[in-house]
Amino acid sequence: MIRLHFWKFVMKTVLVVDDDTVILKTIVAYLSSFSEDFEVATAEDGQQALAILESQPIDLLLTDLDMPVMDGFELLAHMVRRFATIPCIVMSAYEVPEMGDRVGRQGALCYLEKPFDLQSLVDTVLQTLGQISKGHLAGVSLLGLLQLLNFEKKTCMLTVRSAGRTGRIHIMDGDLINGDFHRLQGESAVFEILSWADCEIDISVPHYVERLIFRPMHGVVLDAARDLDEHPAPKRRASDSGIATVPVALGDDGLDRLRLQLPRVLERPLMPGAGAVGVAVVDVQQAELLGYRCFQYWPDFSERAMVAATAFRRRMELDDGEQVEEVLTRLEALVELWRPLGRDRRTAFYVLMTRQQADVDVVRHELDALESPVQALLRSSQAAE
Repeated sequence: MIRLHFWKFVMKTVLVVDDDTVILKTIVAYLSSFSEDFEVATAEDGQQALAILESQPIDLLLTDLDMPVMDGFELLAHMVRRFATIPCIVMSAYEVPEMGDRVGRQGALCYLEKPFDLQSLVDTVLQTLGQISKGHLAGVSLLGLLQLLNFEKKTCMLTVRSAGRTGRIHIMDGDLINGDFHRLQGESAVFEILSWADCEIDISVPHYVERLIFRPMHGVVLDAARDLDEHPAPKRRASDSGIATVPVALGDDGLDRLRLQLPRVLERPLMPGAGAVGVAVVDVQQAELLGYRCFQYWPDFSERAMVAATAFRRRMELDDGEQVEEVLTRLEALVELWRPLGRDRRTAFYVLMTRQQADVDVVRHELDALESPVQALLRSSQAAE
């Protein structure tokens, strides 16, 4: 007996989202001439688009950004969360820079710069649908969303959730200013969050936070994309570095108490005269600032301490367990001094000095005097948990 199987051809569907009815009708009229290749659905804002996405199969999303009710940014955040396999084409007024290709490999967020040629739009749609047929395309990524927020100079807070973890990325005028996850802050937190898979993202009004990231957004995004290219597996945590340490083991209450009390303990009268800009105590493994005292106004002192903490940790890893007594770095106008805090290699002092006034011997003497009271404060903060 011969059985005949009849396969139904399923037409692909492109969802076009734009609140400008004139532009929407123009795009639909042009795309409709390719009805043999795909069908077209429309929505006038992100909320309508989500209702369509939930009610019927959509193969490609083409969206504007500036819309009422729910704008394109919120829609893209929902795409990451609930429709991660659907590629997205964004109609943006900003040209994609050279990093677009690298970020694009982490997701399928494509850009069409306004005003665009309608034939270019069709070419992009057909190319994207063709890649879907070959199985080469995935949905929009967090990296792609960050890039878009940078282009559009947006100010917002991203709350990112994945596998029971919650982190926040803070953006002002399109630039990263801070990130936080558990006890990580600044770039360390952003890199950790960007390594997560299967993310849920909420976009909300920003909260006031201290600026800890001073590099342009594109530099951070490029580094994160490069890291994901080279290390697609989950990133190693600082606790996996192989450094034998005694953990600080502070909860949120203990950490808050420590940050309030440390500045008073770190007050040393000889340090300003020795050219010290400020002194900090850092949890090196977690790249977390436990507390600091600035002797003069220096807006990026905390950021410098965090960057130096990462470099110091790498130095200890390269030394393969050998004791690092001190790291002294002389820059063009500044001097940085790192010293492990006692025998606890997890925590360390960081001192920034102006090179013209730096008296390293005096600073070392002051650190000797600080060691005992700082360790006592760490122990009391642990005991109070």
